[in-house]
Amino acid sequence: MEKIKDILKNIINSRAISVGINALKALRIGRALIETNTKRELKNILKDINDNWGKSLETQTNKLRNTSLVILDIPDKISTSNIEEIIIAQNPELDWVNGDIYTIFIYVTKTH
Repeated sequence: MEKIKDILKNIINSRAISVGINALKALRIGRALIETNTKRELKNILKDINDNWGKSLETQTNKLRNTSLVILDIPDKISTSNIEEIIIAQNPELDWVNGDIYTIFIYVTKTH
């Protein structure tokens, strides 16, 4: 298991591709898990591994689970059609694009 981590540490030059690796964990059956902060960093690591080691290493990304979030006190100007654009614009560090957020319900409450 530790051999996998050592090999990955040697082949991935995180400073050259401007990537911060949060965690590098060895998994069972010759697999490893690499955690990064953003999607951009993940794309840079995947590109580096595929370009340099694509014939001998296989990469795979995990999809995130669909989690639920309740947002209270939404102004009347915001609707289901534009809430995704607003959230993406307010959080550029997440590197989300249209289609990453799914609005299911917006509850309307009594206004005072």
